[in-house]
Amino acid sequence: MKISVTREALEAIKADLRRTLPEVKSSHRAEAIARGLGCRTNAGMLAALANGRAECVPNPDAFITFLAERGHAAVDGRALVRAALRVPIRSVMAAHEELTYFGFGVYDYDHPSLSVDEWPRGYGAQREEMLNDHPVDQFERACEYLSQLEVTGTFNRRHTSYNLKHAAERFHRRRGIQGGPDRVCVSNGMLLVAAHHLGLRVRRTHRNSFTGQLNVSWDSVRNLDSPLPQPEDGQPFSVLGCDDEEMRYFFLPAGSKKVVSLRPRAFSPANLLRLAPLDYWVGLFPPRNRQAPFDTREAMVSLMIRAGDAGYFNPDKYWWFGQDQASA
Repeated sequence: MKISVTREALEAIKADLRRTLPEVKSSHRAEAIARGLGCRTNAGMLAALANGRAECVPNPDAFITFLAERGHAAVDGRALVRAALRVPIRSVMAAHEELTYFGFGVYDYDHPSLSVDEWPRGYGAQREEMLNDHPVDQFERACEYLSQLEVTGTFNRRHTSYNLKHAAERFHRRRGIQGGPDRVCVSNGMLLVAAHHLGLRVRRTHRNSFTGQLNVSWDSVRNLDSPLPQPEDGQPFSVLGCDDEEMRYFFLPAGSKKVVSLRPRAFSPANLLRLAPLDYWVGLFPPRNRQAPFDTREAMVSLMIRAGDAGYFNPDKYWWFGQDQASA
């Protein structure tokens, strides 16, 4: 993740690593930071920052290699990355004092209704939590996710920051992050901090809400999430699967954003024509008489078998797609 480094930011990074790596000599820390931020020496980095700022991507390998050569083989390279990321987090925290790790305001998981006396204590604790290692990692993941979305001129009313934080978690799971909740979590508050850092517009969903709305497009959120299986080339629809317990069968017409859900009694000519044109059905299932344009019973049996072969389909997994139901 690219960060902007100034002299003030550099001093903040040094102070952070002074606290987390007290066993490393000051001169070694300074030189290791310089190499981790893309410079050959600390003096060279100071000269580069003399007239402004520098954009760089922290390199933890260069940081730990320098320290390992000087007897500090156990240093975690993430220490440099986290120290660098705390700089923009602190900047957003200073500009938006209403933000906490949970989001807008204070929340207590065990006691959601905090008293007036408890509010300042809870506020301070949740603010401090934003600078811990795991929340800093969450901020980085949120920035990576939000950077993939299309910015719009209006707020996205369909997805609150809480919806987006779950989408960010799914995004990173698909990229191979494994492990416990801390490894894949993105908190609502850290996603809001990331949104401010990236220059997105943020507004509270409503006066007392802990969530916010961002100016990112609905389509880009949907497209970045797990895509529905699309029809094969030349096919008018895809067979998604079924839910045997509820006797529902799911299909996605080509070019549509709505899943079609059919129960057995709903396999009528009208509903099947929502999936494919008439000549498609007539070619596969010619009519047996003049009462129907094609053999709807044979078409139904074929679709049920194909849906069963596709396996169980959970429409809730694809919450961003609409759903048409024909459940007669």
